[in-house]
Amino acid sequence: MRYPFYSYVDAELNFNNASLFWAEGEKGPGIGGTIEVEFNREADHVMVLNGAVDIARLNLYKDNNRLKRVRVDGGAFSIEYAFEDFVWFHKIAFPTAVDRITITVLEVYPGRKWDDTCVSAIFLKQAPLRPRSEYEAVIETYIRLKGIDRLILEYERRKGGKKRQASIGEAPIGKAPIGEALATP
Repeated sequence: MRYPFYSYVDAELNFNNASLFWAEGEKGPGIGGTIEVEFNREADHVMVLNGAVDIARLNLYKDNNRLKRVRVDGGAFSIEYAFEDFVWFHKIAFPTAVDRITITVLEVYPGRKWDDTCVSAIFLKQAPLRPRSEYEAVIETYIRLKGIDRLILEYERRKGGKKRQASIGEAPIGKAPIGEALATP
Protein backbone atom coordinates (compact mmCIF):
# COMPACT_ATOMS: atom_id res chain seq x y z
CA MET A 1 0.00 0.00 0.00
CA ARG A 2 1.56 3.28 -1.11
CA TYR A 3 -0.61 5.83 0.72
CA PRO A 4 -2.51 4.62 3.79
CA PHE A 5 -5.95 5.77 4.84
CA TYR A 6 -5.96 7.18 8.33
CA SER A 7 -7.99 9.29 10.73
CA TYR A 8 -7.61 9.37 14.49
CA VAL A 9 -10.03 12.20 15.22
CA ASP A 10 -13.55 12.20 16.58
CA ALA A 11 -15.32 13.73 13.61
CA GLU A 12 -18.31 13.16 11.38
CA LEU A 13 -16.16 12.35 8.37
CA ASN A 14 -13.21 10.04 8.00
CA PHE A 15 -11.42 9.97 4.69
CA ASN A 16 -8.05 9.91 3.09
CA ASN A 17 -5.94 13.03 2.70
CA ALA A 18 -7.61 14.96 -0.13
CA SER A 19 -4.35 15.39 -2.04
CA LEU A 20 -3.45 11.69 -2.20
CA PHE A 21 -5.10 8.47 -3.20
CA TRP A 22 -4.44 4.91 -2.15
CA ALA A 23 -2.59 2.76 -4.68
CA GLU A 24 -1.96 -0.90 -3.96
CA GLY A 25 1.74 -0.56 -4.82
CA GLU A 26 2.26 -4.21 -5.78
CA LYS A 27 3.31 -5.57 -9.14
CA GLY A 28 0.17 -6.18 -11.19
CA PRO A 29 -3.39 -5.02 -10.55
CA GLY A 30 -3.50 -5.94 -6.86
CA ILE A 31 -6.01 -8.79 -7.10
CA GLY A 32 -6.15 -10.34 -3.63
CA GLY A 33 -4.74 -7.19 -2.01
CA THR A 34 -6.52 -5.76 1.02
CA ILE A 35 -7.41 -2.42 2.55
CA GLU A 36 -7.84 -2.53 6.33
CA VAL A 37 -10.23 0.11 7.71
CA GLU A 38 -10.73 0.71 11.41
CA PHE A 39 -13.50 3.08 12.53
CA ASN A 40 -13.52 5.27 15.64
CA ARG A 41 -16.88 3.66 16.46
CA GLU A 42 -19.21 1.12 14.94
CA ALA A 43 -20.73 1.82 11.52
CA ASP A 44 -23.26 0.03 9.34
CA HIS A 45 -21.91 1.31 6.01
CA VAL A 46 -18.97 2.93 4.29
CA MET A 47 -18.73 5.21 1.24
CA VAL A 48 -15.87 4.57 -1.22
CA LEU A 49 -14.64 7.07 -3.81
CA ASN A 50 -13.21 4.60 -6.30
CA GLY A 51 -10.22 5.28 -8.56
CA ALA A 52 -7.64 8.05 -8.72
CA VAL A 53 -9.89 11.12 -8.55
CA ASP A 54 -8.09 14.44 -8.98
CA ILE A 55 -9.97 17.50 -10.24
CA ALA A 56 -6.75 18.93 -11.71
CA ARG A 57 -5.80 15.71 -13.51
CA LEU A 58 -9.02 14.12 -14.72
CA ASN A 59 -7.14 11.59 -16.86
CA LEU A 60 -5.90 9.74 -13.76
CA TYR A 61 -9.28 8.06 -13.19
CA LYS A 62 -9.15 6.08 -16.45
CA ASP A 63 -5.34 5.89 -16.63
CA ASN A 64 -5.21 3.80 -13.41
CA ASN A 65 -7.08 0.64 -12.42
CA ARG A 66 -10.30 1.02 -10.44
CA LEU A 67 -12.06 -1.44 -8.15
CA LYS A 68 -14.64 -3.52 -10.00
CA ARG A 69 -15.54 -6.17 -7.44
CA VAL A 70 -14.51 -6.49 -3.78
CA ARG A 71 -15.23 -8.65 -0.76
CA VAL A 72 -15.90 -6.81 2.51
CA ASP A 73 -15.24 -8.79 5.68
CA GLY A 74 -16.49 -7.43 8.97
CA GLY A 75 -15.88 -10.28 11.40
CA ALA A 76 -19.50 -11.45 11.61
CA PHE A 77 -20.14 -11.05 7.89
CA SER A 78 -18.58 -11.30 4.46
CA ILE A 79 -20.26 -9.61 1.47
CA GLU A 80 -19.33 -8.87 -2.13
CA TYR A 81 -19.81 -5.47 -3.75
CA ALA A 82 -19.62 -4.55 -7.45
CA PHE A 83 -18.61 -1.00 -8.38
CA GLU A 84 -20.00 0.83 -11.40
CA ASP A 85 -17.21 2.50 -13.39
CA PHE A 86 -17.83 6.20 -12.81
CA VAL A 87 -16.83 8.79 -10.23
CA TRP A 88 -19.11 8.97 -7.23
CA PHE A 89 -19.27 7.74 -3.64
CA HIS A 90 -20.36 4.11 -3.68
CA LYS A 91 -22.28 3.20 -0.50
CA ILE A 92 -21.51 -0.27 0.81
CA ALA A 93 -24.10 -1.22 3.44
CA PHE A 94 -23.22 -3.83 6.07
CA PRO A 95 -25.68 -6.36 7.51
CA THR A 96 -24.54 -5.38 11.02
CA ALA A 97 -22.57 -2.52 12.55
CA VAL A 98 -18.83 -3.14 13.01
CA ASP A 99 -15.78 -1.15 14.05
CA ARG A 100 -13.41 -2.51 11.40
CA ILE A 101 -13.54 -4.03 7.94
CA THR A 102 -11.18 -5.60 5.45
CA ILE A 103 -11.77 -4.86 1.76
CA THR A 104 -10.26 -7.50 -0.54
CA VAL A 105 -9.77 -6.70 -4.23
CA LEU A 106 -11.40 -9.44 -6.36
CA GLU A 107 -11.53 -7.76 -9.78
CA VAL A 108 -10.51 -4.40 -11.28
CA TYR A 109 -11.35 -2.19 -14.26
CA PRO A 110 -8.00 -2.00 -16.13
CA GLY A 111 -6.29 1.37 -16.47
CA ARG A 112 -5.38 2.77 -19.90
CA LYS A 113 -1.83 3.58 -18.83
CA TRP A 114 -0.86 2.09 -15.46
CA ASP A 115 -1.51 -1.19 -13.67
CA ASP A 116 -2.03 0.41 -10.22
CA THR A 117 -5.40 0.00 -8.54
CA CYS A 118 -6.43 3.22 -6.80
CA VAL A 119 -9.02 4.42 -4.29
CA SER A 120 -9.36 8.14 -3.55
CA ALA A 121 -11.34 8.12 -0.32
CA ILE A 122 -13.20 6.10 2.23
CA PHE A 123 -15.91 8.29 3.68
CA LEU A 124 -17.96 7.60 6.79
CA LYS A 125 -20.82 9.85 7.81
CA GLN A 126 -21.74 9.53 11.46
CA ALA A 127 -23.55 11.71 13.94
CA PRO A 128 -21.17 13.70 16.14
CA LEU A 129 -20.42 12.26 19.57
CA ARG A 130 -20.68 15.68 21.20
CA PRO A 131 -22.93 18.72 20.77
CA ARG A 132 -21.70 21.31 18.26
CA SER A 133 -21.07 23.81 21.09
CA GLU A 134 -18.41 21.50 22.56
CA TYR A 135 -16.60 21.25 19.21
CA GLU A 136 -16.77 25.04 18.87
CA ALA A 137 -15.33 25.47 22.39
CA VAL A 138 -12.38 23.25 21.46
CA ILE A 139 -11.79 25.33 18.30
CA GLU A 140 -11.98 28.60 20.27
CA THR A 141 -9.48 27.26 22.83
CA TYR A 142 -7.11 26.24 20.03
CA ILE A 143 -7.43 29.69 18.42
CA ARG A 144 -6.54 31.37 21.74
CA LEU A 145 -3.64 28.99 22.47
CA LYS A 146 -2.10 29.57 19.04
CA GLY A 147 -2.58 33.34 19.23
CA ILE A 148 -4.84 33.38 16.18
CA ASP A 149 -7.39 35.54 18.05
CA ARG A 150 -4.75 38.29 18.46
CA LEU A 151 -3.91 38.07 14.76
CA ILE A 152 -7.60 38.48 13.88
CA LEU A 153 -7.92 41.53 16.16
CA GLU A 154 -4.80 43.09 14.64
CA TYR A 155 -6.10 42.46 11.13
CA GLU A 156 -9.45 44.04 12.01
CA ARG A 157 -7.70 47.12 13.47
CA ARG A 158 -5.61 47.55 10.30
CA LYS A 159 -8.62 47.11 8.01
CA GLY A 160 -10.85 49.59 9.84
CA GLY A 161 -12.79 47.57 12.36
CA LYS A 162 -14.69 44.35 12.68
CA LYS A 163 -16.93 43.42 9.80
CA ARG A 164 -20.60 42.81 10.64
CA GLN A 165 -21.51 39.14 10.54
CA ALA A 166 -25.03 37.83 10.16
CA SER A 167 -26.24 35.69 13.03
CA ILE A 168 -28.04 32.40 12.50
CA GLY A 169 -31.42 33.01 10.92
CA GLU A 170 -30.53 36.58 9.94
CA ALA A 171 -30.20 37.48 6.28
CA PRO A 172 -26.69 38.41 5.09
CA ILE A 173 -26.02 42.10 4.49
CA GLY A 174 -27.72 43.21 1.28
CA LYS A 175 -30.05 40.21 1.21
CA ALA A 176 -33.65 40.15 2.38
CA PRO A 177 -34.96 37.37 4.60
CA ILE A 178 -37.04 34.81 2.72
CA GLY A 179 -40.45 36.27 1.85
CA GLU A 180 -39.38 39.92 2.34
CA ALA A 181 -38.22 42.45 -0.24
CA LEU A 182 -35.19 44.67 0.17
CA ALA A 183 -36.00 48.26 0.99
CA THR A 184 -35.11 50.60 -1.85
CA PRO A 185 -33.65 54.06 -1.10
